[in-house]
Amino acid sequence: MRTLVLRETGHFVLSGGVDMVKLLQNGLADHVSTDEFYPVRYSSLADDFGQAALTGFRTQKIQLGDLASLNCDCLVLGQNAGCGSAREHAAVCLYDAGIRLVCAVSFNATFRRNLIHCGCVPATDLSLALKESVTMDDVPDLSEYERDILKHGGLPNAPVLVNSSRCRRDAAMTMTEKILAQHAGIPCIRAGDEVNVTPDVVFTYDVHVPLLRRALAGAERLRHPCILAFDDHFSVNPGFGPILEMLYEFTERYGIVPRFLSHENGGVCHSVIRDYYAAPGGLVAGTDSHTSTCGIRGALGLAVGAAEAAAAMKNGAFAVTVPESVKVVFHGRLADCCAVKDVVLYLLNTEFVRDGKTLGRFLEFDMLAMRDRSDDELTVLCNMAAEMGAWGGIAIPASHDAAVSPDADASYADIIEINLSQIVPAVAMPHNPANYTPLSELRDDIPIHKIFIGSCTGGLFNDIRIAADILRKSRVAEGVQLFVQPASNTIYNRADALGLLETVGDAGGIVLKPGCGGCIGQGEAAIGDGENGVWNSNRNFQGRVGSPKGNVYIASTKTSVLAAIRGSLSSGMTHL
Repeated sequence: MRTLVLRETGHFVLSGGVDMVKLLQNGLADHVSTDEFYPVRYSSLADDFGQAALTGFRTQKIQLGDLASLNCDCLVLGQNAGCGSAREHAAVCLYDAGIRLVCAVSFNATFRRNLIHCGCVPATDLSLALKESVTMDDVPDLSEYERDILKHGGLPNAPVLVNSSRCRRDAAMTMTEKILAQHAGIPCIRAGDEVNVTPDVVFTYDVHVPLLRRALAGAERLRHPCILAFDDHFSVNPGFGPILEMLYEFTERYGIVPRFLSHENGGVCHSVIRDYYAAPGGLVAGTDSHTSTCGIRGALGLAVGAAEAAAAMKNGAFAVTVPESVKVVFHGRLADCCAVKDVVLYLLNTEFVRDGKTLGRFLEFDMLAMRDRSDDELTVLCNMAAEMGAWGGIAIPASHDAAVSPDADASYADIIEINLSQIVPAVAMPHNPANYTPLSELRDDIPIHKIFIGSCTGGLFNDIRIAADILRKSRVAEGVQLFVQPASNTIYNRADALGLLETVGDAGGIVLKPGCGGCIGQGEAAIGDGENGVWNSNRNFQGRVGSPKGNVYIASTKTSVLAAIRGSLSSGMTHL
């Protein structure tokens, strides 16, 4: 077996006589994101995703076709492998390049499932990389159903799972378990059960269509009654024209409901789902890691890969391994100078999250202590559960009379207590949203060239209102570009009717039409070589929002707009 090892400083192919000490020396590459496995700019390579495998890796030394030419069977890397997007491209590109075994210290849950669904074996036993050959019997951390999928070459060819549960009919359940049990049509489930669930809504967007067509090959019709398609991510990029044409043809062929940007209620998928389709106790399946944005409405949003989405579309249901639930309880009062985004950045820096104790789990947020904050602001907790390594997040309703709430004696894998009085305005330094730094601890002024207010995280109405309120008495600093991009046409029109967009423009800001845009470096709001930017979105992985030679800081909307006015990030901003 030929093995490629990814380190923080580079990569190498294992040769004979290597032992575990040499394998682990100098540090394996941790938190390798899906953007590093497969940069989205190569999504047009629909016939052979393997050509672009690992071309986004942080060292910038792997070029088109390199991985395939190495003829490797195995890939080794560090903690939280495959963090970031739910795009199945990251797994499929490895498979297409010849990789059949991926060994990592730990995996992002969606990436791990995507590997299995395309036929790759994930393993946390790094010693397997030293074997001459490996069989599934050598990999203990696979369930029987996962082994069945792999034996059939991937999810599209696997048999349909038959529902069963190991728990008592009257067992107490968390909110996550209750919603999954209801949508599986069985009285009770618990973490670890494998069940077929029928989501209320299935959605996807532009770049997933090549993979969906591959998974749905031969399907004459789709059984699920509510499938939505969006063109929110890459419609502004002329290079994605063929993918968009593929999306429009796919939508028309299968009678899928289009929610395109050209439609009155179109926009970023998560914003549209949250505002029009998510209901308390509902279940949403979407091909994006931020699908749990709808959790603020009391709906369970599951980030899924293209193979899982295809199964749900074709059969009406898909298989889920019930995740463990973690309860996050907030106490105290959040200071007026702080935003809920500051709470998220603080959470990302907690020992609990850093130690990987959220990986693959579902976070249930008790937000009662922040009931004075708007739903728009609180949405960021459910949205950025993905950055915490969780499968998703959901808001626990304030009242037990709600449509669905956890049982009082529900069993949680862990309970986290957060004292809101300890939260301070902060930023995430490049190139990871977990690089937490309080503003007060910034030693030097950091010159800023571009600021972006937008995305499913930061382009909600409350964000536009905050930006306009600050800019009424100020102007964007000379030489600085401030981009404001509402997350949907509904938000854009409401903000426009109230004069908020005009206020932004009069103060020197640039208002963009709705879409994902700057969050993924598409359109005008992209970072350039040597530039520093402040984004109120969710991720600042190297190269995600433009040039890999630029630096992006993540911050709240207020901090981002103040940086636009000052032209810099500094400790002095805490006094404004």
